[in-house]
Amino acid sequence: MKNLIRFFCLIFFVIQNSVAKADPFPTLCEGTWKGTMHIWSSGRLMDSVKIKLTILPLMDERGSYSWKTEYFSETHPMVKDYIIYQKEGSIHEYIIDEGEGVLLTNYVYGSKMYNLFKVGKTWLTSSYEFLEDQLIFEVTSGAKSKLKSKGGVANYTFDFLQRAVLKRTEE
Repeated sequence: MKNLIRFFCLIFFVIQNSVAKADPFPTLCEGTWKGTMHIWSSGRLMDSVKIKLTILPLMDERGSYSWKTEYFSETHPMVKDYIIYQKEGSIHEYIIDEGEGVLLTNYVYGSKMYNLFKVGKTWLTSSYEFLEDQLIFEVTSGAKSKLKSKGGVANYTFDFLQRAVLKRTEE
């Protein structure tokens, strides 16, 4: 019995030690990433655009990071310069501050960060998944479906998908 207790204590210590050493999500993704975002609508590829994502520490009291995405479109170039920080008291919630009071809660599980929010009647999801030498960025959007279902179940469409597989660069 004593050996069993020692075994569980050892396992607990190893798990606690590995969790304490795990890098927070933004740290895993720190640096500059480049790739092409493919834009889909109703199941068809509509466009693609080169993007650059730069994630850098800001060295403030919250441990914030700059989260800057540049879209190199010929017709609609844009820069989205956000700040991300870990929600106080949480180990898996991060806040993306888009500026002008727009705050989005994100949830990290392992090496993937998820987000779900609504603008008007449109639901959007976004995710960033860190896979060794790649960062996969996806945004989906849709609205309430006309499909009628019983039991309080509402269906929602996935009308649009933006997906980019980014590679770390040496900038």
